[in-house]
Amino acid sequence: MRKKAIEAVRIATPPKIDGNLDESFWGTLPVAGDFVEYTPRNGIHPPVRTEIRFGYDDMALYIAATMFDPHPDSITRELGKRDQIESLSTDYISFDILPYNDQLTMYEFKVSPANLQNDCKYSPVGQEISWDAVWESATKITDSAWIVEVKIPYSALRFPRTKSQVWGINMWRNFFRRQEYSTWTYVDNTTQDIFRFYGELTGIREINPPVRLSFSPYITGYLDKNPDQKNWSYFIRGGLDLKYGINESYTLDMMLIPDFGQVQSDDIILNLTPFEIRYDENGSSSPRERNYSRNAKSSIHAGLEVRRKTIIRHTTAFVSMKRSRRIRKKPGSSMPPRSREGIRTDSGPVSSMP
Repeated sequence: MRKKAIEAVRIATPPKIDGNLDESFWGTLPVAGDFVEYTPRNGIHPPVRTEIRFGYDDMALYIAATMFDPHPDSITRELGKRDQIESLSTDYISFDILPYNDQLTMYEFKVSPANLQNDCKYSPVGQEISWDAVWESATKITDSAWIVEVKIPYSALRFPRTKSQVWGINMWRNFFRRQEYSTWTYVDNTTQDIFRFYGELTGIREINPPVRLSFSPYITGYLDKNPDQKNWSYFIRGGLDLKYGINESYTLDMMLIPDFGQVQSDDIILNLTPFEIRYDENGSSSPRERNYSRNAKSSIHAGLEVRRKTIIRHTTAFVSMKRSRRIRKKPGSSMPPRSREGIRTDSGPVSSMP
């Protein structure tokens, strides 16, 4: 099956992200339409249209999406917190971008009619829900549709350093009032491998990955009173968390004087079982780093457990062989004498050979 493709066009002047789409170039860009239902009727065209356009410059990718609705006064737009769109009663549009077009790494950007943002990152390690990118969006409801205007800076993405970019892409529309999901490219709703159905975003040329540098400084103050002293004491601490992208594959993550005073402490658990308790990592590391740490700890623990069981098994076999050689019944004896070591078998006390 041939993949669908949509071209992004270079623009000379970046748009104002206000949801109005009053810049003249928006009307000249290619349109990604012809959406297909994902649920409930997989494979048919939905009754209402969705149109999406892409532009770009040296700094960011720009998206204009128009979700037509014959009853705009009934558009569902419940308010909520960031990254909670899927738990709310609301319409939304999702832009799934795979810069390497490898069906592995995806950046997901969702916007609701109330301009509520939801972003997430997928990788072979897993889903990183806590990932929050810096991007802009604005929405507007008209007499025939609701509109989304989005700016995604290249600093929010990782993409190859090539002259011409070909990104994997798909768009998902949730029409909450109709309980309907539709996608730009057809996606079989009976399979979990959805990335292989995604289309391609072409036309992006001669852009360079920006410097990926972010830091989070902190300063904390502590006030302490010792019962044995009359005066209060105080002290101040400061530090820095820094991330620097060496290239598209490696990131340097450094912490200068970590603020462990702000880290959630482990729960106190009374353990009456023979099994150890494992606590989750509550530090400031990302889910990817926590997964790597968890996998490493699990590998070490598994190796130690295998070694411990092997030692116990070998020791048990050695003791069994030693006992079988030493424990004997005296020849000609009608009754087994007392054992020197007090070892008994199923038939009674036995003794070792002299």
